[in-house]
Amino acid sequence: MISLYVAAGGVLGALARFGVGSWLGAPTTSAFPWATFVINLTGSVLLGVLMRAFPPSELRALLAIGFCGSFTTFSTFGYELAMLIQGGAHTTAAVYALGSVVAGVAGVFLGLAIGGAIG
Repeated sequence: MISLYVAAGGVLGALARFGVGSWLGAPTTSAFPWATFVINLTGSVLLGVLMRAFPPSELRALLAIGFCGSFTTFSTFGYELAMLIQGGAHTTAAVYALGSVVAGVAGVFLGLAIGGAIG
């Protein structure tokens, strides 16, 4: 039964990712892949909140595994990084790679703090 919650969360996360990505603009509309960066950062914060604020349950499986798992994306990050490098934008690629990792981990810590305050 828990797999249905994960699947439902995955559908919602994929739709949210598409919506936010469309709203922020396609990766090719900017020299910096802001859409993926913002999606991965907000997903990191949300995951931290969910893991701290909710005990293991169907709701946490739906939101943390399903929603966050399909909302955030490492594959798009990797592709965009490769395209920046191939395009010769080495400084932008370095800022994107380092910024994504640092901001993502910081986002999880922020989310854990928020989740601790909630739960």
